[in-house]
Amino acid sequence: MNRIWAADIPITREGACAVIERQFPELTPADVRWWNEGWDNALFEVNERYVFRFPRRAVAVDLLRREVGILPHLADRLPVAIPNPRFSGTPCDGFPFPFFGYDKLPGRPPHEARPTEEQRAASAGRWARFLRALHQVPVSDAIRWGIADSDAIGRLDVARRASQLASVLILEYAIDIGDERQAEEARRGVAWSLED
Repeated sequence: MNRIWAADIPITREGACAVIERQFPELTPADVRWWNEGWDNALFEVNERYVFRFPRRAVAVDLLRREVGILPHLADRLPVAIPNPRFSGTPCDGFPFPFFGYDKLPGRPPHEARPTEEQRAASAGRWARFLRALHQVPVSDAIRWGIADSDAIGRLDVARRASQLASVLILEYAIDIGDERQAEEARRGVAWSLED
């Protein structure tokens, strides 16, 4: 049985290296290292300076294209560095999907850094400034950059998402208090809102 999160087209370190060197000769010889993998993308560090993202599944291709179109606009508006596409790869014999690379951002992921409570509290101001700047981007700008066309599964539909969240919260509460009747009712609500 194929798992739904399995890659449509897996990409190896060797495969990524060959495609990157062919499309971006200025990076040759490319020192490519597998970096991480998520539901939609595989990441490779290149020459200790760049990160390349390769879609693992066809469903992720449009999302990646939208992201590549939006990130440069956001990069100028946010108070911290974000991935900003520098290399745009095209489908080829070695890999059938577009992919992109950006300058590796400084620092470490939070799960590796394991910040203390004091460090987390000290970072709250930076997070607040980032979120304020991000949420000050006018919706009309985001639509012009292509965000509206990238929501095929309704993530930006606030009313729909709110009803899903409410159903999940009611279900969790019913389970916590041991109310089986309310939990069963909430399960039906969760199933209904997720089908929508």
